[in-house]
Amino acid sequence: MLLFALAVFVLIGIAGLALDFSRASDLKTRLQAAADSAVLNVLNPQNQNADQAQQARDFFAAVLSAEDAASVRTVTAALDRDDKGEPEKLTITFSAAARSALLQVLGHPEIAVGGSASAVIGLNTRSNFHFLIDTSDSMGLAATPQARDRLRQLTRDLPGGSCEFACHQAETLSLARAEGLPLRVDVARDGAERLVEMAQEYGGANARFMFSVQSINTGAVVVSPLTRNRADLVSALSSLEVGYGHQTGGAGADADTFYEISFPQASTWLDQAGSNGPSDIVVLVTDGVRSQNHGWQPDVRPINVEYCDLLKRGGRKLAVIYTEYMPVVDNTTYNETVGKFHDQIEINLRACASSPELFSKGDSPERIMRAFEDIFLNSLTKQVRLAS
Repeated sequence: MLLFALAVFVLIGIAGLALDFSRASDLKTRLQAAADSAVLNVLNPQNQNADQAQQARDFFAAVLSAEDAASVRTVTAALDRDDKGEPEKLTITFSAAARSALLQVLGHPEIAVGGSASAVIGLNTRSNFHFLIDTSDSMGLAATPQARDRLRQLTRDLPGGSCEFACHQAETLSLARAEGLPLRVDVARDGAERLVEMAQEYGGANARFMFSVQSINTGAVVVSPLTRNRADLVSALSSLEVGYGHQTGGAGADADTFYEISFPQASTWLDQAGSNGPSDIVVLVTDGVRSQNHGWQPDVRPINVEYCDLLKRGGRKLAVIYTEYMPVVDNTTYNETVGKFHDQIEINLRACASSPELFSKGDSPERIMRAFEDIFLNSLTKQVRLAS
């Protein structure tokens, strides 16, 4: 009988201890959920509150029940900022006391519990970049003042005279290549490679960036399907040349700029590839001039903004890099065509971009390269996650 009574006492004790620790565990779970919710909600890229640490403490308290709030003993919060002074990490640390039953009889009326939650803010590294690179004749512009001067000298004896830009002659391209002169299409190619390099630098080992490339002139041609293999992408980019994929001539041919044809084709390919969401960023690289240079009446005009809507279909973002159309004021053809609407080019391209920060421009290799860098940084959305 004595042994039975002792066994019952032990079982009651074990059950009481289990109940006490279960209550403490449940309390900690609820407090942890409140802390997680507080840091995730307060550390928000759009939150302009100057004292986010206090805001996090207030949020934590607000989501607790009256009973749980009474159990809390201490709550502290700390906000870390990056080198630019922007919020980077928010941490809440809490301690509480769960009321006990059996342990109270033994002189321990409370069980201490505690925990912390941290949220960090960083770039979303799961975006897809789709390059649409203009390879029409105008991208054969010599990229530097020195190269343009040299190309004018080299083409002095060609039919039509000296030429530095958009001459629509395969001979001009051949001379430029033989002399090793940098062209706008080369700068566009290098800029795309730089953006890919930055994606790897910022994303690290866990990055999920992917890239595709299309060439646009009289139509759109897929240069590289969607891939995260940098070597394959760089190899595909290296094949880009003025007139790439031009249906009637190939590289160096008389390649016009038909946005009304190339944009629908490019958009259809993106749709079929399943690239039609907010994480898909189309990077349009162009000088913004729609041109048809055949016949007696060249059809040259600034890009129609309505065409750009196709590239945004399905929620895609459109970033625009304007490789500035350089004035050629001593050229009659320029003065009679582009010269009449030159200022409208930038206005239309800015309107094409999904947002002001997704437009950038450059008139030199250095500035165009910087434009690619700016577009990469501006196109990435920030995301908040719990720190591991």
